Amino acid sequence: MKIQLEYRKGKVEAPKDENVDKGTVVRACAKSSDGEWGHVSTATYMVGLSPADHSGLPMISLVTDPAALYDHETGIYTRGKVYEDYYPTEPDHLYNGSIPANYNQKGRDWERECTLQFFESDGTLQFTQDAGMRIQGGWSRADYQKSFRFYARSTYGKDTFDYPFWQELTDSDGQPADSFKTFVLRNGGNDSNFLKYKDIMVQDMASCLSPATQTGRACVLFIDGEYWGLYTLQEDYSQEYFARHYGVDSDTVAICKNGALDEGLAVDELSFENMQSFIIGNDMSKAENYARVCELLDMETFIDYCAAEMYIFNDDWPQNNYGCWRSRELDSKWRFFFFDTESCACHYNMNNAELDYFEYLQSKSHKPMVRMILSLLKNDDFRSKLTTRIMDMSNIVFTKERVSEYQQRYSDIYLPEMGAYYLRFPTHRTVEGSSKPMIRRMTDFFAARQPRIIADLSAQFSLTAPKKITVNGGGAKLNGLDISDGFSGKYFAGSELILTAADDAKWQVTAGGKSAEYDGTDGTLTLKVTADTEIKLIN
Repeated sequence: MKIQLEYRKGKVEAPKDENVDKGTVVRACAKSSDGEWGHVSTATYMVGLSPADHSGLPMISLVTDPAALYDHETGIYTRGKVYEDYYPTEPDHLYNGSIPANYNQKGRDWERECTLQFFESDGTLQFTQDAGMRIQGGWSRADYQKSFRFYARSTYGKDTFDYPFWQELTDSDGQPADSFKTFVLRNGGNDSNFLKYKDIMVQDMASCLSPATQTGRACVLFIDGEYWGLYTLQEDYSQEYFARHYGVDSDTVAICKNGALDEGLAVDELSFENMQSFIIGNDMSKAENYARVCELLDMETFIDYCAAEMYIFNDDWPQNNYGCWRSRELDSKWRFFFFDTESCACHYNMNNAELDYFEYLQSKSHKPMVRMILSLLKNDDFRSKLTTRIMDMSNIVFTKERVSEYQQRYSDIYLPEMGAYYLRFPTHRTVEGSSKPMIRRMTDFFAARQPRIIADLSAQFSLTAPKKITVNGGGAKLNGLDISDGFSGKYFAGSELILTAADDAKWQVTAGGKSAEYDGTDGTLTLKVTADTEIKLIN
């Protein structure tokens, strides 16, 4: 498939001259004596190729009519006629992910039929299935390598993909999740030409929090037999996703992204708009107004969500890339979820490491989601809980040591294949020149993040220097987060800390020169920070 490649800055380049790995696709169809054609059978033969040739990663073969991707009028992978019709009206614009083009059209009209074959990392073919495909994403739709969303529908054959793509994934009952209606192959978004794994790594690290996250794994894609590079095979946020993870009826689920209804009913969109308008338009310092919001919004999840996004300094949020869901069957509260977190940790802007986060937030105050957060910050309870949760991010979830551990884990999986990806497309990048510097940038950001966020919180909320908190004794959790190996961190005076352990746990607390023992209630100890404190789990 020798094609020209289009990129978001108006540049059109031919593929590189290097050899590209290719499998052989065979499609066959029988014709009856009365002239009726049967079902098309598809097979991909990776002669001389195996997952071992691509870093031991699973391989996906996508087979389709090339016109489905590249036809000028109907192809979903090209700028095409949509862009051509738009261009005369805006001649000064170079094309990018926001300008109309075939590849950023949405909906069923821009879904094309394909055949998928999934080869597990040991080389075994797990399934062959006809499906629908669409281009997925935002600005990265204009990249050389685009993201895909795949749909199982009865019109193509089966209405589910019956395979456990993610071995560790379970449903709300703790049973293995092995049936899906959709899934995504993500190119990495803003991280497509650096590491590709930043978003899935951040979501993995944040999976200990209450907001929903997407499970993912690295894979390689072949299109019509031709190597198409490294992707993340990722769960898709859909009605089915929330039914699977929360045990609700999928028909009752509504999803909003960036303030617009993605799935659900008109009443759901109105519900979100009314909630957002109420928060923005009313004084959240008043207890009755805040109490009303807590009836509409799962506040624990929202605080977790904001604390994590703020701590990692995702500068493509909250003015963008925010999403929430609700179930009319559950309690109708809106719950936020993580996605597209890769523009964090000084991804593009090195100056973010030195910026006051709350000044940055004010600079985006014309955006509705930002105005929601700024309004809620006027409430003492919200502000106090958010401050404590940001310090949880600093002390437990995104420590420099934990970030380093996850970086190593994901680098070991992704980096061996990044070189082949860079060779496949004219990115003009290398592992040494692009991928490894991004790792160092992340490392430096998180190494310096705690003192920076402490300074920001202190200045914004007139807080005194935080106190040192130490917890000794295994098997404990602090504010719901695992500290089984012990803990030493910092929290501001007034922060509420909740420690949990076994039901018969006893605690020794030493603070301000005084020591006392406490029997936990059902293994739980709640205390307010007043001074440097040492806590021991004594049985």
